Amino acid sequence: MPHKYNLTSLRLSKRKSIKANTIESEAPPYPWGLEINLNKEALQKLGKKAEEFIVGKDVYILAKANITSKRISENVRNTDSVTIGLQITAMKIQDHSNPENTHKTKKSY
Repeated sequence: MPHKYNLTSLRLSKRKSIKANTIESEAPPYPWGLEINLNKEALQKLGKKAEEFIVGKDVYILAKANITSKRISENVRNTDSVTIGLQITAMKIQDHSNPENTHKTKKSY
């Protein structure tokens, strides 16, 4: 089902993925730090149970985040680095089959 949001893929290019790891088959498909891990307490607050999630399936998330840091650096090897720290403060998880309802969140933050 198509979604109404213009989402941008953050998948690493093949070259950057291989460069990030020496073994091509183990190269990560996405940059470090983009994975979100939810513990039991977070799932309870979201009204979800671990059993509802199927590994490999997609879900939509809508999140509010606080910008916690900004780092911009450069070095002599000309490898500039930019990192923005985001602390998710509220979120909603929507089943992949119905992304239209992700914009309706209750204010619990």
